[in-house]
Amino acid sequence: MFYDEAYERAGTPREHYSGLLSALDGRDLGDLGREVTQAAEERGITFGEEPDGAFLVDPIPRLITAEEWRDLEAGLVQRVRALDAFVADAYGERRIVASGVLPGYVIETAEYHEPQLAGHDLCAGVSIAGLDIVRDRDGRFLVLEDNVRTPSGIAYVVAARELTDRQLPAPAQGRHRVDGAFALLGETLRAAAPGGRADPLVALLTDGPSNTAWWEHRTIADRLGLALVGTEDLEVADDGLYARIDGRSRRLDVVYRRTGEDRLRDPDGRPTDVGRVLEKPWLRGQVGLVNAFGAGVADDKLAHAYVPDMIRFYLGQEPLLPSVRTYDLTVPEALEDVLSRIDELVVKPR
Repeated sequence: MFYDEAYERAGTPREHYSGLLSALDGRDLGDLGREVTQAAEERGITFGEEPDGAFLVDPIPRLITAEEWRDLEAGLVQRVRALDAFVADAYGERRIVASGVLPGYVIETAEYHEPQLAGHDLCAGVSIAGLDIVRDRDGRFLVLEDNVRTPSGIAYVVAARELTDRQLPAPAQGRHRVDGAFALLGETLRAAAPGGRADPLVALLTDGPSNTAWWEHRTIADRLGLALVGTEDLEVADDGLYARIDGRSRRLDVVYRRTGEDRLRDPDGRPTDVGRVLEKPWLRGQVGLVNAFGAGVADDKLAHAYVPDMIRFYLGQEPLLPSVRTYDLTVPEALEDVLSRIDELVVKPR
């Protein structure tokens, strides 16, 4: 069984879908999909490596009511606040471990745990988050996955809205706008400047065309007036981090890290390319970093099992948005339960 978002039952659309379904009446959905894809190609929108990096958009929008959105937004905000608190605590006092709420091995064995950051202040380490949301068969929203290392999607959301609006009539009123996402992102990046520096110089650090979200990197940099740089453009000095921009060496205040590499150290303990140029100026407080290295402890597959407990521990609140049930297989009872019905479950490697 599944939840049908558009229909209450066969032939009876949900009230908020009736206008959209009427607009689709008589349209060839295959042609509609091809028109949207062609429009994306004409604008040069890509996601993924060339030559197969087509940006595919379902031409039929998913509609969420205002009431649903209010509940979903509140749950997402609550969850990200707790994840941010967990990142700071994981590299700080580890109060959640000392209190017996979360086992220490959840942190220690996380793939993106950075042991050398222990003792450093990682408050606001999660500035941007992308949470994967699904619906269960009763229509409840659930969090399938937490992404807090280098989430992408802001520019793609705006592009998808624009592409579908070209093919379908947009509601005259009452629709939540999405193009304000760029301004919100800009505010977030500027707020990361050390010491609250006014009018900070912000650079977006990218891998270039090899990155699957290269189109988004260029779009964000263009919309927000950011410098677009690679690691080869960066140089560490005693007073901070410098970048070669338009032929000049300029000191950066904030780096928006959008590289495929998320770690300071590789599995053998050697500095990664991005870690080599960012670690010292960042830890010295000379440059802000969005998102912080080490934040990956919060989007670890096993940590997901404990996010409801994080919300209760750090915020003193009951979770507003449930997680997809996740099991810690080091717990004997959970292991026995899972093995007895493993054919019903999804197994994710960690």
